[in-house]
Amino acid sequence: MYRARFDTAAEIGLEELIEGVAEVVRPDDFETMEACGPLLAGYAKTPGILSGLVNDTVKNLLSNRVVAPIRTPQSFLLAVHDLFYIRCNVWMPLPQNIKSKAFQERLYSLEVPHDHNFSFLTVGYTGPGYQTDLFEYDRKRVKGQVGEEVELRPAGSYTLAPGDVMLYRQGVDVHTQHQPSEISASINVMFLSEYNRREWQYLFDLQSKRITGLTGNAMRSRHEMMALAGEVGSLETLDYLQDVSRKCPCPLTRQAALQAFEKLETALS
Repeated sequence: MYRARFDTAAEIGLEELIEGVAEVVRPDDFETMEACGPLLAGYAKTPGILSGLVNDTVKNLLSNRVVAPIRTPQSFLLAVHDLFYIRCNVWMPLPQNIKSKAFQERLYSLEVPHDHNFSFLTVGYTGPGYQTDLFEYDRKRVKGQVGEEVELRPAGSYTLAPGDVMLYRQGVDVHTQHQPSEISASINVMFLSEYNRREWQYLFDLQSKRITGLTGNAMRSRHEMMALAGEVGSLETLDYLQDVSRKCPCPLTRQAALQAFEKLETALS
């Protein structure tokens, strides 16, 4: 796990951050991601980022312009690039109501040990920050089956305080996030690569050290789309499904496309 502070980093703006990361980072190269740490720390010294995002969102509620609905108040998109995107995440103390607390724990992936099918660099921006318990594992030795035992190696517990920079490596780092004591915010650079398209995220049970589930919004969306195509597709859809079943980099998506193809072919014959 990469952790660092860059207290002497000069304050930079969003455009400088975008240009700097684009110049340095290479897909799936953890060292180049780490090299972006001083840039992210410099941007995190900019005052008013979170309040500006909140103000824009609240202002849009009274706008005559039709705007896209907010997916969640936790995450604000700051910028999108071909190799990464930048967001600001807000972490809230959870309500004491049992049902609401359980829902928000699932929504924000709190108290759930999980890995990521993407790497991201994060810096504490404001508030005390969330605490995270870290583990490492070798994904190359894992088949990815629910119930499979995995060797999880403890890697410490840390709090993402303002100015702290951490890199979560795809397919290496597993963590459990705990709710902060007060409202906190972090700024993330989310790196994009072919790995994102072909790998699932895993959920783990720490006591048994086993995989308990698979997750990942993009992966699940593709599978749901394959299932929908198998139900309502046309003859043209068969060609597309056949291409996906042969060429998609994700083996599970290829399998889902093949199943949809066979179902649709039977329905249309």
